[in-house]
Amino acid sequence: MKKFILLFALYFSFTMFAQQNNGSVTVGSETRSYIEYIPQNYQNSESAPLVIILHGIGGTAQEIADAGLNFIADTARFIPLYLQGENNAFGSASWNNNTLLASTVNDIAFFQTMIEKMVDDYNIDRSRVYFVGISMGAIMTFTALNSMDGQIAAAVCHIGTMSDIDLAAYNPSIPRPVMQVHGTADAVVPYAGTALPSLSLVNPTINKLKTINGWNGTDSTIIDIPDIMADGITIERIIYDCTTPLEHWKMNGADHIFLIPGVNDTSGAVITWNFLAQYNHPNPTLGLSKTITEKPLNVFPNPVQNILNIPISAGNVALYNLNQQLIQTYTISEQQIDLRDIPVGTYFLKITADDGTIQHTLITKE
Repeated sequence: MKKFILLFALYFSFTMFAQQNNGSVTVGSETRSYIEYIPQNYQNSESAPLVIILHGIGGTAQEIADAGLNFIADTARFIPLYLQGENNAFGSASWNNNTLLASTVNDIAFFQTMIEKMVDDYNIDRSRVYFVGISMGAIMTFTALNSMDGQIAAAVCHIGTMSDIDLAAYNPSIPRPVMQVHGTADAVVPYAGTALPSLSLVNPTINKLKTINGWNGTDSTIIDIPDIMADGITIERIIYDCTTPLEHWKMNGADHIFLIPGVNDTSGAVITWNFLAQYNHPNPTLGLSKTITEKPLNVFPNPVQNILNIPISAGNVALYNLNQQLIQTYTISEQQIDLRDIPVGTYFLKITADDGTIQHTLITKE
């Protein structure tokens, strides 16, 4: 991710003027930070769309503010808002998106707070609040779509798929238009083959979206994007026949990239805004349309030497190392699992109860 952010910075640095402001807001007990970009000559008499952009793991709001959307905002007259994720257990800026690398803060409350703040500070059109995510931010965007369907007009997800939990639970009461952009040779978030633990592949994500967005079962419209750059990538724009719009931009031969003008055949920022600009929310709401309930996972003792006590009596446990490689699986017996044969170290513990509830935490084996 750092590589393409640097290219953004070189290409778009001329757009960074005094309209870009850093800010912070209190959400519960947390202080969260953000960057807002106000289009040149903006007046509060303008009813502006709001585009919320979420960075990838280990990234920053400052880096992703160079992704090209500011340049478009000056003429398209929307306000880009770049939010900063909080550190996960490994010290990497992340989002609470139901993956093994998630943070634990309440990001949904952060998003809600920021929408209301932007409405108060500027003349935001509530029917035109959009989400854009890149990599880990795209995974979080799917989480947000499922929780804030009353507020999000449309979303674009670059090089990120649904978490396993979101894939199972994704059922917004108001399906929203979605565009998903992904490279077939992505080595970070695999397109196909073997999925990372806690994360789905592209086809299951698209199939879930097709089901929710009302796919009519007919053939898709496939448009080949002109192959004008010698980047080894060809792009297919796949438009599904759904009652709620759904597109997939398939980047054949592409790794974990965001499309850059002058390097690739098109611009990730441009195709993002071209998609979002088509859609309004038919009935935007205040606040969350759903409530997110987080269940604490209390395992003990932690650190553990032999027997780990867990809070459920039936289900399955999967143990992963810090490289997200599966180490061992267990069937729960009398609310305990035996870890005496596991080497000393730190692990992810994922528990799936018989009712489908999934919880995970870090444990230390001594």
